[in-house]
Amino acid sequence: MIKKMLIVRMLILITILIQYSKSQAQLRFPNGNVLDLRTSNNFLYLETRILFNTGEYKSSDYNWVKLSDSLDPNWFVTACFNGECRTELSPNGSFLSDYGIDDTTCFIAFHVETYDFDGKSVIKYRVYNKNNISDQSDLIFNITFEDKSNIDMNEASTFRVMNPVRNEIIIESKDSLQEVLLYDNLGRLVSSWDNAVFENGRTRISLPPLNGGLFVLRVRMNGLWLSRKIQMSN
Repeated sequence: MIKKMLIVRMLILITILIQYSKSQAQLRFPNGNVLDLRTSNNFLYLETRILFNTGEYKSSDYNWVKLSDSLDPNWFVTACFNGECRTELSPNGSFLSDYGIDDTTCFIAFHVETYDFDGKSVIKYRVYNKNNISDQSDLIFNITFEDKSNIDMNEASTFRVMNPVRNEIIIESKDSLQEVLLYDNLGRLVSSWDNAVFENGRTRISLPPLNGGLFVLRVRMNGLWLSRKIQMSN
């Protein structure tokens, strides 16, 4: 009888400790919650990530809200939450448990295209636990681009991709493409093509079977790397 009572008390104590642990702030930032990125790359994604761990909670227990942004007017910037990429800097939302690195590791990142315009963008988001008001933190992204090459901006204006994409990618450009790379919304290389056939100002590329969603296309034309987002439809 005494042994049974001790076991019950032990279970109660463990339950209390678990509840106390969950009442404390769980967010942890292995590399800090402020990003100061200075770069000469005109296309950015993985470099902009801030990773955080959710401890005793799951990623789906957390929401995010945009506090402010100051964007360079010449840049194209969109936000990604656990790899779920939007077409804008969304004002608020929730993390999905089926995206990201694992169920307790989340990230916010941005697709940034600077088009080789020197400038700076500052973006601030707050991450908070919808079950524990004390468990929240602000993420600050400082992104500065400095062009270190003499790139003719006319090259970028002559590169266009037909959207949305289904079975093939159609690229309109002034000149032929030396290399084409396709990345998914987590920044992973999906496919690549060298010296694709260029005819009448267009390059057509047949695609392997892919799930729908947002992808990033990078092409090398006249020695320059240019990027565009494409929407894949099923």
